[in-house]
Amino acid sequence: MFEFWYLLPLGLVIATITVSAGISGSNFWLPVFLLVLALPPRLSFWLALTTMVFGSCSGVLRNVRAGTIDARLAGHLLLLAVPAVIVGSIAAAHIDDQPLLLGFAAIAGIGGIGVLRSSDEPPTPEAVSPGRVRLAAATGGLLQGLVVTGCGAVLVPTLMRRHRAAPKVLVGTSLLVVFVCALTASLTRLDAQMLAAIETHRPTMARVLPFAIPGVVIGGQLGPRIAQRLRLATLKRYFGVLLLLVCALVVALALGQ
Repeated sequence: MFEFWYLLPLGLVIATITVSAGISGSNFWLPVFLLVLALPPRLSFWLALTTMVFGSCSGVLRNVRAGTIDARLAGHLLLLAVPAVIVGSIAAAHIDDQPLLLGFAAIAGIGGIGVLRSSDEPPTPEAVSPGRVRLAAATGGLLQGLVVTGCGAVLVPTLMRRHRAAPKVLVGTSLLVVFVCALTASLTRLDAQMLAAIETHRPTMARVLPFAIPGVVIGGQLGPRIAQRLRLATLKRYFGVLLLLVCALVVALALGQ
């Protein structure tokens, strides 16, 4: 009954780190479900996505109470991100996982290096055009649908270069977009094959999720507290390192299949 107890502290750590940076923790959960628990790839993707829906939801509620979400900006981003999520989720059922994962790893790695090399000067509205922000929202949503992660990884660096808002507001806004996109992708992926896989592996899931979900919910409450204490320069370095770590994890996952 308690064989998966370690998923509770692990979930707490994953959610705390990723929620504080405004990104999805799906990329950290994929190796756990696929390699550690030896679940099928498609089910692992869905579980990683669904687990972090709970974590990001917890973080969003915390940010709402703290007033660190730009609802208007999030609404504009979601108008592009959500349709892209649906398209990506439907397409994912017909595309091999490995090339998609390697493609995302390349994007994450390039993004991480770009953030670490970027200037610490305050952003100007001319630094990134509104079209680039819209493209980031659509691209992030498409990646979220295809490989269950990537929305925050694409969106946060763009927002940091475009908007003068405090880092905690940019992170909180990104997290709201990530939550809605993750929830949309999770529901869109629930086709007949996924439901059959869930039923087949229901005994394992019944032992795993009671530990994983409380961990990410608690971490979702702690993450925004960290984000509220970060300066822009600190957030850039923190986020850049996280992206490079994501890149390494996703490459290992793709090559290990």
